[in-house]
Amino acid sequence: MAKKIVITGIGGYVGSAVAHELIAEGHTVVGFGHDQNFPLLRKRFGDSVQLVTGDVTDEKKLTESFHGADAVIHTASPTTEKFCIEKPWEALQVIIYGTRAVVRSVNELRIPLLIHFSSQAVYMNFHARELPLTENMEPKPDTVYGAFKYAAEHELGNVPAFILRPANIYGKNPIGVERENVVTRFIASAKNGTPLTIKGNGLQRADYVHVRDVVCVVKTLVVGKLPDSLPVIYNVGSGVSRSIADIANIVIATAEQNGFPKPMIWYEKEAGNKIAADRVLSIERLQTIIPDFPKVSFEEGIRELFT
Repeated sequence: MAKKIVITGIGGYVGSAVAHELIAEGHTVVGFGHDQNFPLLRKRFGDSVQLVTGDVTDEKKLTESFHGADAVIHTASPTTEKFCIEKPWEALQVIIYGTRAVVRSVNELRIPLLIHFSSQAVYMNFHARELPLTENMEPKPDTVYGAFKYAAEHELGNVPAFILRPANIYGKNPIGVERENVVTRFIASAKNGTPLTIKGNGLQRADYVHVRDVVCVVKTLVVGKLPDSLPVIYNVGSGVSRSIADIANIVIATAEQNGFPKPMIWYEKEAGNKIAADRVLSIERLQTIIPDFPKVSFEEGIRELFT
């Protein structure tokens, strides 16, 4: 059954990908956020989406936009530690106060479902922990970004909601919105014929999940059983850790397969306290609702980025 769904941060990398799939599924989508990418969204979706320009801390405007919604998907948020350090007040407003405003509007209108995008950063970033990271582990954020995202989770209180804690999201966005990360940097270097730069020894390991798989989770939750009370948390990752050196080698092999000259790897020294600890998410809980998750292999995701 088609639903009316509001997406905050619809102009972002994840929000626009979610909108693309939900519109294709026949749902009515309302997008809320800054209008930087609205021309691109209008070009792609036309009249299939209603776009509302506003700040996520504007509770009055949020409530007006949320009227009649069956679900709210809250993706609006800075996504980097760099942003949080350089603009801490703005980051705090959007991540914490913005989530508070969203929750109040959802409560006021008695909207039955909220899907809130948190982050794996709530577990840690630099301090080693037992792996894999599970939803039952106590969050111990050690970055400003991680602390803000964890505080935002607390704003949900007892709202019927799903909290998603994604790993590193990568992959081709269906409408062309990009997010810079190690994968996109390596691929840009390979295409430009410049060395792939690795900071540190390249042995640090992390979990990567394709944006299409993230969208799959949202789509499943939108049409699935609603949570009874307390927010339900899902890790959204691949359940596999890959080293930076592994990623570089996969990108190099894929570049050669696509006719590019074989790139070199350049190693740069990095201060020890700036190198992230190994991270991999347990996805056992998520696989109880999507048994074949993830659906996109890392190699397939890399190949798509070369096309």
